[in-house]
Amino acid sequence: MGKSCRSCGSYVKLSVTSDLHDSIGIKTQTVWNNKNPAYQQNFSLCVSEPLLLSRLLVSVLRRLPKPRCSQLIGCMSFGIGSLSHSSQ
Repeated sequence: MGKSCRSCGSYVKLSVTSDLHDSIGIKTQTVWNNKNPAYQQNFSLCVSEPLLLSRLLVSVLRRLPKPRCSQLIGCMSFGIGSLSHSSQ
């Protein structure tokens, strides 16, 4: 968030997206008041053949004072097929 910004509450959201299937998502717990948060959670994704064509979207968001409002800090997406060494 830069040196001029105060600490904020932030979290990571993981989404699996595809043109062929509905997207699925999960998020970490919010880490409050920390400019260098560590998200100490592990998630598992069972990768089947159809998911190899999907993408994994990793987004970092910050909680805003309004309920149910968040601001995107940054994101990156990866092809699941390129992350997997096999289809198992």
